Amino acid sequence: MIALHRPLRLWPLVVALAAVGAQAVGAQVGTTTDIITGTVTGPDSQPLAGAVVVATSLETRVSRQRTTDLHGRFTIVFPDGGGRYELTARFIGMAPAQVSVARQADEDRIEASIRMGLFAVPLEPVTVSARSSARSDGAGPGSTARSFDPERLARLPINASDLNTVATLQPGVLGIRESDSTATAFSVAGQRPTANNITLDGLSFGSGSVPQDAVRSIRVVTNAYDVARGQFSGGLIASTTRGGTNVPQGSFTYALRDRSFAWGEATASPFGQGATQNQLGGGMGGPIVPNRLFVFAALQGRWRGQALPSLASADPGTLVRLGVSPDSAARFVALASATGAPVTVSGRSDDRATNNTLGLLRLDWQASDVHTLTLRLDGSWESQEPTRVGTLAVPATGGTRTTRGGGLMASLTSYFGGRFINELRGYVARQHREARAFLALPSALVNVASALPNGGQGIATLTFGGNGGLPQHSDNRSLEIADEFSWLPGPTAHRLKVGVDVIGTRLEESQTPNQFGTFIFPSLAALAAGSPATFTRTLVPQVHPGTAWNSAVYAGDTWRAGGGLQLTYGARLEAAHFSGAPPHNHAVDS
Repeated sequence: MIALHRPLRLWPLVVALAAVGAQAVGAQVGTTTDIITGTVTGPDSQPLAGAVVVATSLETRVSRQRTTDLHGRFTIVFPDGGGRYELTARFIGMAPAQVSVARQADEDRIEASIRMGLFAVPLEPVTVSARSSARSDGAGPGSTARSFDPERLARLPINASDLNTVATLQPGVLGIRESDSTATAFSVAGQRPTANNITLDGLSFGSGSVPQDAVRSIRVVTNAYDVARGQFSGGLIASTTRGGTNVPQGSFTYALRDRSFAWGEATASPFGQGATQNQLGGGMGGPIVPNRLFVFAALQGRWRGQALPSLASADPGTLVRLGVSPDSAARFVALASATGAPVTVSGRSDDRATNNTLGLLRLDWQASDVHTLTLRLDGSWESQEPTRVGTLAVPATGGTRTTRGGGLMASLTSYFGGRFINELRGYVARQHREARAFLALPSALVNVASALPNGGQGIATLTFGGNGGLPQHSDNRSLEIADEFSWLPGPTAHRLKVGVDVIGTRLEESQTPNQFGTFIFPSLAALAAGSPATFTRTLVPQVHPGTAWNSAVYAGDTWRAGGGLQLTYGARLEAAHFSGAPPHNHAVDS
């Protein structure tokens, strides 16, 4: 029995220091809010007070403006702006000045200096154009990360909606394939998948699947030198979703993988002929109220069919490789049918069908110049039929599996006092997983010894009847609340921040094995005679409820020392607590 209670423990205090150079990449990990600071000066290099600075996102075409203070400084907070902006400064009696800025590497904020000149009479325009360098997806000094944009992922032969699969594109990340009872996962530095963390729009995201057309950017990080990052020791997948813009736009994708086009290791046998998959999805968004209220929605469906590997579909060559002679397999099927237990289920396809539907709806509301509210609703549904069918079992031993989940996220970004920024986020989610057997019957295991064509002896266990691992279900509920408060003192060379993150997870699992019992026959002769060697059955249900709490507090500073040098340092304290353990069993100690 696994206890679900562990005493409160404090993780070691982590102090991190990193120097980051200037190399352009995607948005900052863990947050979707950009901070643009700078100074506006006149022709004499003196600061201009009262200049109007307008920042326009090159991705969303949404604009925000601020007026410089007595020292000519300005700060613009741009939630979910995309990382690239066009700044325009205007002042009475001077010509408008325009500059383009972009977030560099792991920069904590974007800095821009704007120098304005006197208004001049325009001459004939002279246009000079050059190809701008593409934004690199490489990592800056001191970091180990890589960014992936949807356009690039769409050209790769992978499932771009599965964030765990995207993580395998990062060097040093080992993928773990999905099975009929487990989801896709990955490992970093040989650690178990539970050492990883997946975030969506800055908060933990358990399902790990997002509609492909709803993804703005994905970043895989294998270091934690920023104190704002946590809850992982392996890898972090930080992803952000698309939002509506001032320009109505959408995208639709369709992908087909046909097993008839496969080559290499593909064979005609169901054990190696591959799968056929159709995936159709789309997303569209736009303004409800320009510059104020935006909406974006995405929906995706995936239908996957794969020939079912089982004892009934195995050819003679495959049976020999599995240690069973074709004659023994044929006799086993005949004897199993004679017991009255079905070998196949009528109305069921010979293929294993796995269907998946993902949906996302997002609303962005700029309530005022200082408050921006984001709401996101996500949902998923997945089914597999048949599932849990062994390679040496008849198809009727399988069952069906369904998974349903959804969540609601709210984020409020506030900028006040000209120096203070607060980001409050919350996410509540629930996921229900259920699996049921085709037949509510005991399972039967038969040990078969076969003389193989190569002269060897094979011993295998063949299965018919019900499924000893079904039924089972699990219900997972989670709540996360995170808040980060930032202060930009003086000339904004420093950004001081403190934050707190609390995650609560309630899990209830019912995975009672062998609920209907299991007969074990030592040979085919014993099966023919109806003489099992043993019969076992679990009578007491095994329901495991438990609650886990993970919390963290941190404080840090990002210092722009100048010359492209950025120093990030701070301290982070984490704690974990598990409750809901069964009473202590003293007999186990003895």
